[in-house]
Amino acid sequence: MDKIKILIANDIESRINEIKEFIIDKFNDLDILEASSYKDTLKYLTYKKFDCIILDITMPTYYNQEKFSLESGTFRSLAGLNILERMYLDKLHIPTILFTGLEKFYNEYNFLLSFKQLTKNVEKYSFCKGIIRDNGEQILWQKEMQELLNNIIRK
Repeated sequence: MDKIKILIANDIESRINEIKEFIIDKFNDLDILEASSYKDTLKYLTYKKFDCIILDITMPTYYNQEKFSLESGTFRSLAGLNILERMYLDKLHIPTILFTGLEKFYNEYNFLLSFKQLTKNVEKYSFCKGIIRDNGEQILWQKEMQELLNNIIRK
């Protein structure tokens, strides 16, 4: 059996590690890659095949590995949605889980979107299997993550 290929796209290294440790603890035979920006994520999607993506909603356009700074480019408040749209247009219907710690978001016109509105905006992407909001209670996001991954991986 081939390893399950997962891409974790998040600009916070500690969050990537937390998600990665949780997944490794719950599932076997994984190949996990990490992306820390919008452009890194798109690059991976162009050149690699994945069984699942765990995608942060807000990320910088690109990332300076030396340090996070203004050199990391424009901060994209809806990077995850932009990536979903690109996947949709390119017919890359890879099961995706959106993950965020935020409650409110600004779109490209600086209009405020609530978590509820964001949820409605992703309904057209049938390959988006769910949105997890980390409200600081680790046990809640882990439970949601495990349920979603069980449905994706065990198909």
